[in-house]
Amino acid sequence: MRLDQELEGMLPRRDDLRRIVTEALVADSRVEVVGLIGSLHNGKSDAFSDIDLEVGLRRGVVDREFFLDLPRVLGDVGSTVPGWGFHALPETYVATFHFDDYPLFWSVDIACVGDVHVDGSDLIFQYRWEQIYKVWLLAAKYIARGQLKLAEVWRLVERHVSVELVPSAEVERLAALLDGIERRKIDRGDPYEGLHRRCVELANDLRTLTEHRSDTAT
Repeated sequence: MRLDQELEGMLPRRDDLRRIVTEALVADSRVEVVGLIGSLHNGKSDAFSDIDLEVGLRRGVVDREFFLDLPRVLGDVGSTVPGWGFHALPETYVATFHFDDYPLFWSVDIACVGDVHVDGSDLIFQYRWEQIYKVWLLAAKYIARGQLKLAEVWRLVERHVSVELVPSAEVERLAALLDGIERRKIDRGDPYEGLHRRCVELANDLRTLTEHRSDTAT
């Protein structure tokens, strides 16, 4: 089954994931309200869309403290690779989660909003081993949607290892970037294997999807 068909058939599970995460969040005494934002909220979602949530914290709750505690808060939801949304720092803390039992495209982004904000400028410069995979997955999502955007992930990989992207189909170029990422992770001793394996599997699924689109167009 093609990737798009598989995800379309699994959409009720994405709703389940949103519900489970929301329930875990509202069960925390520091949370006032949890709202759905992003494409699932504005009606512009597709089968590849992730889950964007905004947590309104109770008065006096420090946003940074809650943000850093989110992996524990969501511990019962399932095994996950937690990450940070660097794009929103230092003004807003956004935590990201890729749960092992759900498709990689269905990550959960959680923005933490409250009346007590601690500046997050120092976090911008901290190394997070999973960050480059998040950028790779964003590029993969563009390809899944028939768009072509590899430049950002290529630049990130090229900072550390030399990767030659020979003229070829975009999905092959995307897969080649994984080789460079893996060499970087091995050099640093990062615990990358599980997430990397899932990205390799996703690249293979994208090959099938793009080949189908090519055959349909001819």
